[in-house]
Amino acid sequence: MLTQVGKTLAAALFLWIGCGSATRAAFGDEPVAETQEDAQKATTPSTPLPGDAELAAMLKQLDASAFDERERASAVVREWAVQHRDALKEPLLAAHRAAGSPEVRYRIYNILLDLAADARPDAKPGFLGIMMRDSEVTLPDGKTATSIMVIQIVPDSAAARAGLQMNDHIVAIDGKDMQPGDTLADTASARFSEYVRSKPAQAEVELTVFSQRRRAGVSKVPITLGERPDALSNNDSYRRTLANDVVKEWLGQEEK
Repeated sequence: MLTQVGKTLAAALFLWIGCGSATRAAFGDEPVAETQEDAQKATTPSTPLPGDAELAAMLKQLDASAFDERERASAVVREWAVQHRDALKEPLLAAHRAAGSPEVRYRIYNILLDLAADARPDAKPGFLGIMMRDSEVTLPDGKTATSIMVIQIVPDSAAARAGLQMNDHIVAIDGKDMQPGDTLADTASARFSEYVRSKPAQAEVELTVFSQRRRAGVSKVPITLGERPDALSNNDSYRRTLANDVVKEWLGQEEK
């Protein structure tokens, strides 16, 4: 008797495992949309797309006299924008350009930043893969230039794949000379590192490199940047920086 019960349970278990997710969903094991309409509802934004008049009225509230009203309007417009990114990006860009109030422009700009940041949630800053220090080098033409001297190469990094070696001198990146700022902390190396981090992983950059081992002395070295390791970067901060560049590009301007 027990043997027969065991066989029955085993057969039932086999059928359960082999029946697939759709059948198991019928028993509550997995959620599933019963109809195409249900599936469509699952991906439909919870906030309806506002009409032109409704959007214009809410944008007008960004300049309301009461701070609470301005905050509420910002929250509503942000929710609309996140839910309907493609439909509202251009109207928000137009509203930013037309706004006369600095606060309204600021609020719309920050909503656009959210759109740009969310568009690339996994974006990572570029990584060259060198340890460096400021230096000076005399070039073949007799001129002295500030340089980034390579003192160590990270194995299997973009720098290693491009053939950079210790004691190479980087005198320019993308045609920009290496120059320090006015403070002790604002070194050429710091500026170089900031420039590299401003580029996304897989971006192409061109280094101008002076090396005694290169026959030409100075050569152009194209490099595809790698991904900056998580331990070395704040990706949330980077995405915000990248978003700022994206919004500037959307607005067709160099500065906010």
